[in-house]
Amino acid sequence: MFGAHRFYLGKTGTAITMLILTFVGIVTAILAVGFILLFAVGIWTLVDIFLIPGLIRDEKDQMRQRLTVEAVHQGVALNH
Repeated sequence: MFGAHRFYLGKTGTAITMLILTFVGIVTAILAVGFILLFAVGIWTLVDIFLIPGLIRDEKDQMRQRLTVEAVHQGVALNH
């Protein structure tokens, strides 16, 4: 619920949003408004449980493509 998984995946904006919503929800839980925020972040976390494998797969594919392109460019540079 603190957005650590989003920080790890490089999604800093949504990670900070999730962290702020969780913190504000905890602080304002006394006023009952916080429970709404915590409920929303909880739903968001549940959705992320299903999205994270795809996000990780996409990140790995992008990294693989970048490394392949770099290797091809280095190979071309070494051949000239």
